[in-house]
Amino acid sequence: MAGLLLSLLSASTSVFNWGMNPLLLTQMASLLESFTLLLALSEKVRILQYRYEQAERESQHDALTGIGNRRLLERWFKRWSNSDDSRQRLWVILIDIDNFKEVNDIHGHRAGDQVLQQLADMMTQLSRPQDILVRYGGEEFLLLAESPEPKYVVALAERLRQRFARTPHTLNDIQIPHTISLGISELQPDEDKPLEQALMRADKALYQAKDAGKNRVVMN
Repeated sequence: MAGLLLSLLSASTSVFNWGMNPLLLTQMASLLESFTLLLALSEKVRILQYRYEQAERESQHDALTGIGNRRLLERWFKRWSNSDDSRQRLWVILIDIDNFKEVNDIHGHRAGDQVLQQLADMMTQLSRPQDILVRYGGEEFLLLAESPEPKYVVALAERLRQRFARTPHTLNDIQIPHTISLGISELQPDEDKPLEQALMRADKALYQAKDAGKNRVVMN
């Protein structure tokens, strides 16, 4: 590289008669080579940074549905707990697909995966950008929403329930009906382990919805 730059500079000197001595040309070639190496290093750093950010994002998102996973939930809650946002009322909506095992058993895991993706897409469409969406495990999902009043959260849960129920999944011209049950609880920042406590209450409300016949919203 330095030899090539030196040759180019030498040719330029002959053409433009700069009158540069060989030492100065060598120094300029060395500087240009250092600059080229710096650019190459900068590009490598940029690529490594991109790969790190991509890996970090993938580690916090569910590969099947594209929404967050438990790791994202934990990191988000840690940041939220240490911010002024923790003064806002926060609600946990726990969502479970009713009779999901039957979908897998009757129609296969491909159909089951598509139903999971369908629910995640609906959650994304109906929620706000600031809401946190998580695939909590298996056919269980979670939505965290800030709202001064519970009526917004209940309305959001009802919209999601109704849309999912009236939009059966179609596979090979076969319609697969499905419903969800939802449990809602408010997160209390002053509690010991507030997220865990809110999740326990939401889970209890979810199973109350299941016991009451499924395809419904219950707030605890």
